[in-house]
Amino acid sequence: MTDDPIDFDIVVTRKPQPEREILFVCLLCEKEIETPTRWQRASFRPHEREPICSACTRRWGSVSNSGPVFNRQNYHTLRQFSAITNCLTWEIQNGNRRYR
Repeated sequence: MTDDPIDFDIVVTRKPQPEREILFVCLLCEKEIETPTRWQRASFRPHEREPICSACTRRWGSVSNSGPVFNRQNYHTLRQFSAITNCLTWEIQNGNRRYR
């Protein structure tokens, strides 16, 4: 053993962030919806479906659960269609003509 000092150069850096993968852009709020992570896919959260994000669907959409064949996919499709029509109706009545 020698008494020579040992010199270490330690560099601490951040782990690089993974690239964002855009799934789609919401038609109503124009927010970029990212691809869900593995943890989000495994949880019981409702998944995002094109062309409207789930937040806008909850805010603008309303559907009554009735009909002879009413599965989950039909429910999401009808609720998104309802959200589009309700949002456009509100914009027409309130003078916000962003879609001209």
